Amino acid sequence: MKTGYQLRRLFNIILTQCSPLNPCALWNQFSTDICDDLAHKIRTLFVISNPINAQIEDYCLHLLNRMLHESGKCLINFPPMPQSTANWSTVVGNRLIFKHQQLQNEAQQADPQITIDCLNNVQRNAYNTITSSIFQNKGTIFFLNGGAGTGKTFLYNTIALKCRSLGHIVVTVVSSGIASFLLVGGRTAHSTFFIPLDVLENSLCGFTKQSLQAELFRETKLIIWDEVPMQHRHCVEAVDRTLRDIRDSEKPFGGITVILGGDFRQILPVIPKGVREQIVNASLRHSVIWKHIHILTLDLNMRLNHRDYENAIFAYFLIEVTIL
Repeated sequence: MKTGYQLRRLFNIILTQCSPLNPCALWNQFSTDICDDLAHKIRTLFVISNPINAQIEDYCLHLLNRMLHESGKCLINFPPMPQSTANWSTVVGNRLIFKHQQLQNEAQQADPQITIDCLNNVQRNAYNTITSSIFQNKGTIFFLNGGAGTGKTFLYNTIALKCRSLGHIVVTVVSSGIASFLLVGGRTAHSTFFIPLDVLENSLCGFTKQSLQAELFRETKLIIWDEVPMQHRHCVEAVDRTLRDIRDSEKPFGGITVILGGDFRQILPVIPKGVREQIVNASLRHSVIWKHIHILTLDLNMRLNHRDYENAIFAYFLIEVTIL
């Protein structure tokens, strides 16, 4: 029981070291197992959402041929082995950018105006303000303040869909793994930015100016970061410091328009055995970045029935708990 990659390596060894009399018979018998991981790989590396068996086998032959080149051989030296026919060498060099190009292709198949028309007045004002910064390259930093049910996630996805439909790269991250499923293309902030686990006041993210990540962020038009209030301010500052460096810019986050979102009424940064002063000091509100942030507030709870007087009173109470 081996993975497809291991079986391809084994098949390569058999071809080069064992001189099989009929390698094509081996291929026909075990090709399904040898190719078992390639459907996912094709979907990831190429714009092929549902690869057929012929494409999978052809890509496998391409990979086998590439392995044989390491030994100075190729499939043509082992007749009657079939040959790869497609040009699988045209994979985009930066796989991170390629994934975002796939999101752009999907967005271009949709109509962003349908979701834009579903925004309420407060969301529409926030949408117009944010997209103005994006399309005019202002590089504004926003904090989208709103409690649960005010439509922050819907607004994030609407803005991301519009930008991607125009061919822009939008990086969407959140502070927790489960919430990342709510954002289209969402991932955790730590996995995207390579934030150190033990982040300090002068920390940098764990990628260099020559890395794939740096190339991606130099092309990025917008960053959406949800649930920021639960992150230690040093995490946000490390990302800001790193983006300034790789983009050679003194502007906050290297001049990228950034939407930081969340609700300070919910979970604040967790400081082990920390007292109240330490927790408050770790909050984004006490970061040097906060003075650059433009605050937008969503105050209409879309989950409540506002015709019910008690619901309306409760929604108003939640808004009044904390005033930014």
